[in-house]
Amino acid sequence: MKKYRIKIEKTAWQSINQLIDFISFYNINYSQKILKNILKSIQSLEYFPNRNQKLCFNSKYRRMFFNNHYVIIYSVNEIQRTVYIEYLFSTKQNYNQFVS
Repeated sequence: MKKYRIKIEKTAWQSINQLIDFISFYNINYSQKILKNILKSIQSLEYFPNRNQKLCFNSKYRRMFFNNHYVIIYSVNEIQRTVYIEYLFSTKQNYNQFVS
């Protein structure tokens, strides 16, 4: 089975960095654990990236929850076999307003 390529967009990197900076202010060890879990979750999309639910019926975006507190928003290009990681949000945020 051929893997999908993963591309983390600038917006996602910014969100990840902000989250890790915030958590590391309180607990550096926990922030490293969260970063490792984020990257592991993203890497899992190499196989079967379409397994997660679309944001809405005709949306190009899918969402993957991790750690019960965060959601990764991504899109899949089947022709290029590439997964584009677009955003990372807290589940407490109204992320639907950012993704159209």
